[in-house]
Amino acid sequence: MRVIIINRKYKRCSIFNTYEYSKYIQIQDYNNEKKGRNNKKNIELKLNENNYNIFQNYINVFYQQNGDVFYFQKQILNENLINYLSQTQIFNIDKIRERVFQFINILKNKIKKLKVKNNIYYQYEKFDLDIKKLFNFTLIFRCQSMNSYKYINYLIQQYEQNVQNNNIINKFIEMKKNDLFNLLNIDLCNKLKVKKWPIIPQYYRNYEQIEDFCIQPMSWENKIQEKIRSEKNPSKCDNKCVCENLEKMGKFDLEKSTWKSKCPNRGNRIECKDCNCKNQSISKKEKKIIGQDVEENVSWGIDLYTKKNIFYVINECASDKDKNQFIQFQLLKAVNLLKENGWDIQKVCQFIIDNSQKKCQIGQDYRNYLFSNQDKKFSKCILNCILFMQQEVISKNLDKNNIFQEAFRIHTKGIGLTCINSQGIQKNEFITEYVGEIYEPWRWFEKQDLLKKFIKENNQQNILPDFWNIMLEIHKDDPKGYDILFIDPIIKGNFSSRLNHSCQANCGTVPVINNEGKYVIGLYAMQQISYGEELTFDYMAVTESKQEHNRALCLCGSSKCRGKYLELSTTGIKEYNQILEDISCFLHRTYILEYSCRKNVQLNAEDEQLLESESFRSNIKQGCPIWLLKWICQSLRIINQEYNIFLQELRNKNKYTNFRILKYQAQTKKDNRIQNLVITINKVKYFINKTNDPKPPLQQLNQEYILNILWLNDKQYSIKEGINEILQNIPDNETNYQYVIYSRNLINSIDKQVQIYNSFKQYSQSLLLIRFGLLTISDFLQQIQNQQITSSLLHFHAFTHIYFTNYAYKQFTSEEILIQKGDVINVELYEEKQSQNQEQGLDNFLKKLSKTYQSLFVWGQLNIWYKQSVANPGNLLSAERRGTIVYPCLQNFISIQNDKKYQCSKSIINQIQKQRNKYWEVEEFKKYNFKNNNG
Repeated sequence: MRVIIINRKYKRCSIFNTYEYSKYIQIQDYNNEKKGRNNKKNIELKLNENNYNIFQNYINVFYQQNGDVFYFQKQILNENLINYLSQTQIFNIDKIRERVFQFINILKNKIKKLKVKNNIYYQYEKFDLDIKKLFNFTLIFRCQSMNSYKYINYLIQQYEQNVQNNNIINKFIEMKKNDLFNLLNIDLCNKLKVKKWPIIPQYYRNYEQIEDFCIQPMSWENKIQEKIRSEKNPSKCDNKCVCENLEKMGKFDLEKSTWKSKCPNRGNRIECKDCNCKNQSISKKEKKIIGQDVEENVSWGIDLYTKKNIFYVINECASDKDKNQFIQFQLLKAVNLLKENGWDIQKVCQFIIDNSQKKCQIGQDYRNYLFSNQDKKFSKCILNCILFMQQEVISKNLDKNNIFQEAFRIHTKGIGLTCINSQGIQKNEFITEYVGEIYEPWRWFEKQDLLKKFIKENNQQNILPDFWNIMLEIHKDDPKGYDILFIDPIIKGNFSSRLNHSCQANCGTVPVINNEGKYVIGLYAMQQISYGEELTFDYMAVTESKQEHNRALCLCGSSKCRGKYLELSTTGIKEYNQILEDISCFLHRTYILEYSCRKNVQLNAEDEQLLESESFRSNIKQGCPIWLLKWICQSLRIINQEYNIFLQELRNKNKYTNFRILKYQAQTKKDNRIQNLVITINKVKYFINKTNDPKPPLQQLNQEYILNILWLNDKQYSIKEGINEILQNIPDNETNYQYVIYSRNLINSIDKQVQIYNSFKQYSQSLLLIRFGLLTISDFLQQIQNQQITSSLLHFHAFTHIYFTNYAYKQFTSEEILIQKGDVINVELYEEKQSQNQEQGLDNFLKKLSKTYQSLFVWGQLNIWYKQSVANPGNLLSAERRGTIVYPCLQNFISIQNDKKYQCSKSIINQIQKQRNKYWEVEEFKKYNFKNNNG
């Protein structure tokens, strides 16, 4: 019998121009009837288009002479498959083998992961095709004997029998459905819920194009112009300065909020003046142009839920880095290039496939193509998954909860900015100025308070706030010192305000001083931006509302997405805020304010040094009375103490984390505190300037006045009258009633002695005597049933040495603010209202509002200096001072104690004895009257 064995050699393929199995075939022709080495005939053929049939004929001859193997020729091998294998690289065969083995292991439940486990294949036919490719590859290139061919024949028969007998195809479909169902039901909290989808915006917020800041209100023009005028001067560059080359200009350092540049002016955030370089783009007006470099159009994004689904339906063989890069840069690029059709994930994936590098073009310059061959593969994975869901789930009405239909939703972000320059935007390149209406902090937050009020009155509470504004921070190394202004481009601005948020932004805003010595906010590219990529920057927005935080789902789709574009300042950094509450509760904050308001308080050398350390110079000091400066120093000490404690806690919890990172985290929180402190100072300075009354908000009472309200005054709420009424209402059959008699006698004795002291104006002796008396009566009442609370309150009064009252400022109404429709309308609200207001053009959204500043505003704002969301901070004082600096009236306990149902509340006793620095909760102070005459 004659046996022909075909071997392949490894040489370069001339036909397909790639490294693969050789086009050379070595044919070993054995004649079994003749023994010996000389009987072997070696024939080497070079495969080309003319002699390719020779190879096919040899295969046919071989199979025709061996009936056992002839079955494979008819069922498995065919001309198309042989042609395919002739172009198959070793690398690709290994990939096929790898994914087949992975899938087989999954079928055997050897791989268990909390994700879609079998995303290697979405149709069983694909798996079956890969299996046959492996069989064919083995038959042609690896089988060297008749036994090997017979063995492969056996394996193929077993494979087909197993598929048929074990119902593998149906099991595959069920397993795929179950895995996808489990995947899609994870992280539903990160899924953006909308009433309708897709939302294709038809109406956009227009803005008035301006080139420079528009000062609001105009009456403050001179003050704001003076504030944005810098006293910093640029240094002179030498011939070796790097400012001529953007690539060498240096990387932006988030920790220091400036560039790490060898150009001193660039690092100092000031434009060069004497040289014609790249660090003069603002003054030269070398900014990007709409329609030429960038384009405003509808922008789309994905939430973490959609991102997670896309990530896990892509082939598992791909690395996490490649998947993230594809989603963040390629998928979202295609989404935004499709404009109005960007919501359709199928069209997006098909767009990538149609504009990607072909397999035969791998190795050529990838920049000639919008997308790579790998992007094409990933897109096909997503389409295969969607096709499977449509065929096996959605079309059969098995998706009752719309989980599968909502798996890959792409949502609108409104108007965004896309790079349309074929060369892209270079890293460090200036894009444009961030301009808009410019406000002092007091005016900006005044406008926000009125907007919230307006929205609430018009039943639009559920609308998330728009974040267009940005802070212009005066450089700390400016001779005039640190300060803050707010820029709002919502009504007037340029295209820079149309950038959407990203947690991994490619742009950044930097306060820079131009050649005219004025502060400008420059928008710069922080990394290379390619054609079709959306321009974004990190809003770094903070809210104190849990509701706003929960609804503010981020759509950036980046690998570092935080999930929310609004950081929750209250509970999001719970540990940090708890430190402030522990070291400076309401009682302590009141103390440092009262101390700062005392007469003859002056700044010492340590105070001056502390102000200088935070660059609190003329910008902040100007217009501040001494008591306010003293309070600022006390608050800065609290901020520094909080920073040190927080940093130490970070080090204790993150022992293996780089200390520089921990220090940056702590410094970020400290900077936020400083910003809030500066805003509070600005609000208080405005109030003082408007009322023309620089007196401190708290005034200490003198001893004579304290003596009158505590003891001599016979009004209803004096302590002596309160004690007398309580003693009168204690029944004479009460146990230890003799202590009531002792108390009355003691009061009479104190009255006589106080009269003597007062005649000599020895008020301090009178107060000391009264305190001893209150302490003694407190001990007496402690022995009587149901008098523990009264006893504790008298104990507090006995040890209270300072009494004060608030200064009565005159209230006033601020200058009117015009609320325009652009101030309150976002895309969702605009579309809902458009049909109702087409004829009137939304004129009902225009209104003039003003804010009333109450007498307690200064005290209230200084008390909550670390937050700015309270429109009337004085209103909070009525609650916070109950039980801390204002005690309940003693007369209040008479009616409560006569109530037979009354029981001394353990929580109140605990509050008085162990939580003296915490105000009484609402449910508790409903029982008590806090009216008194002692401030």
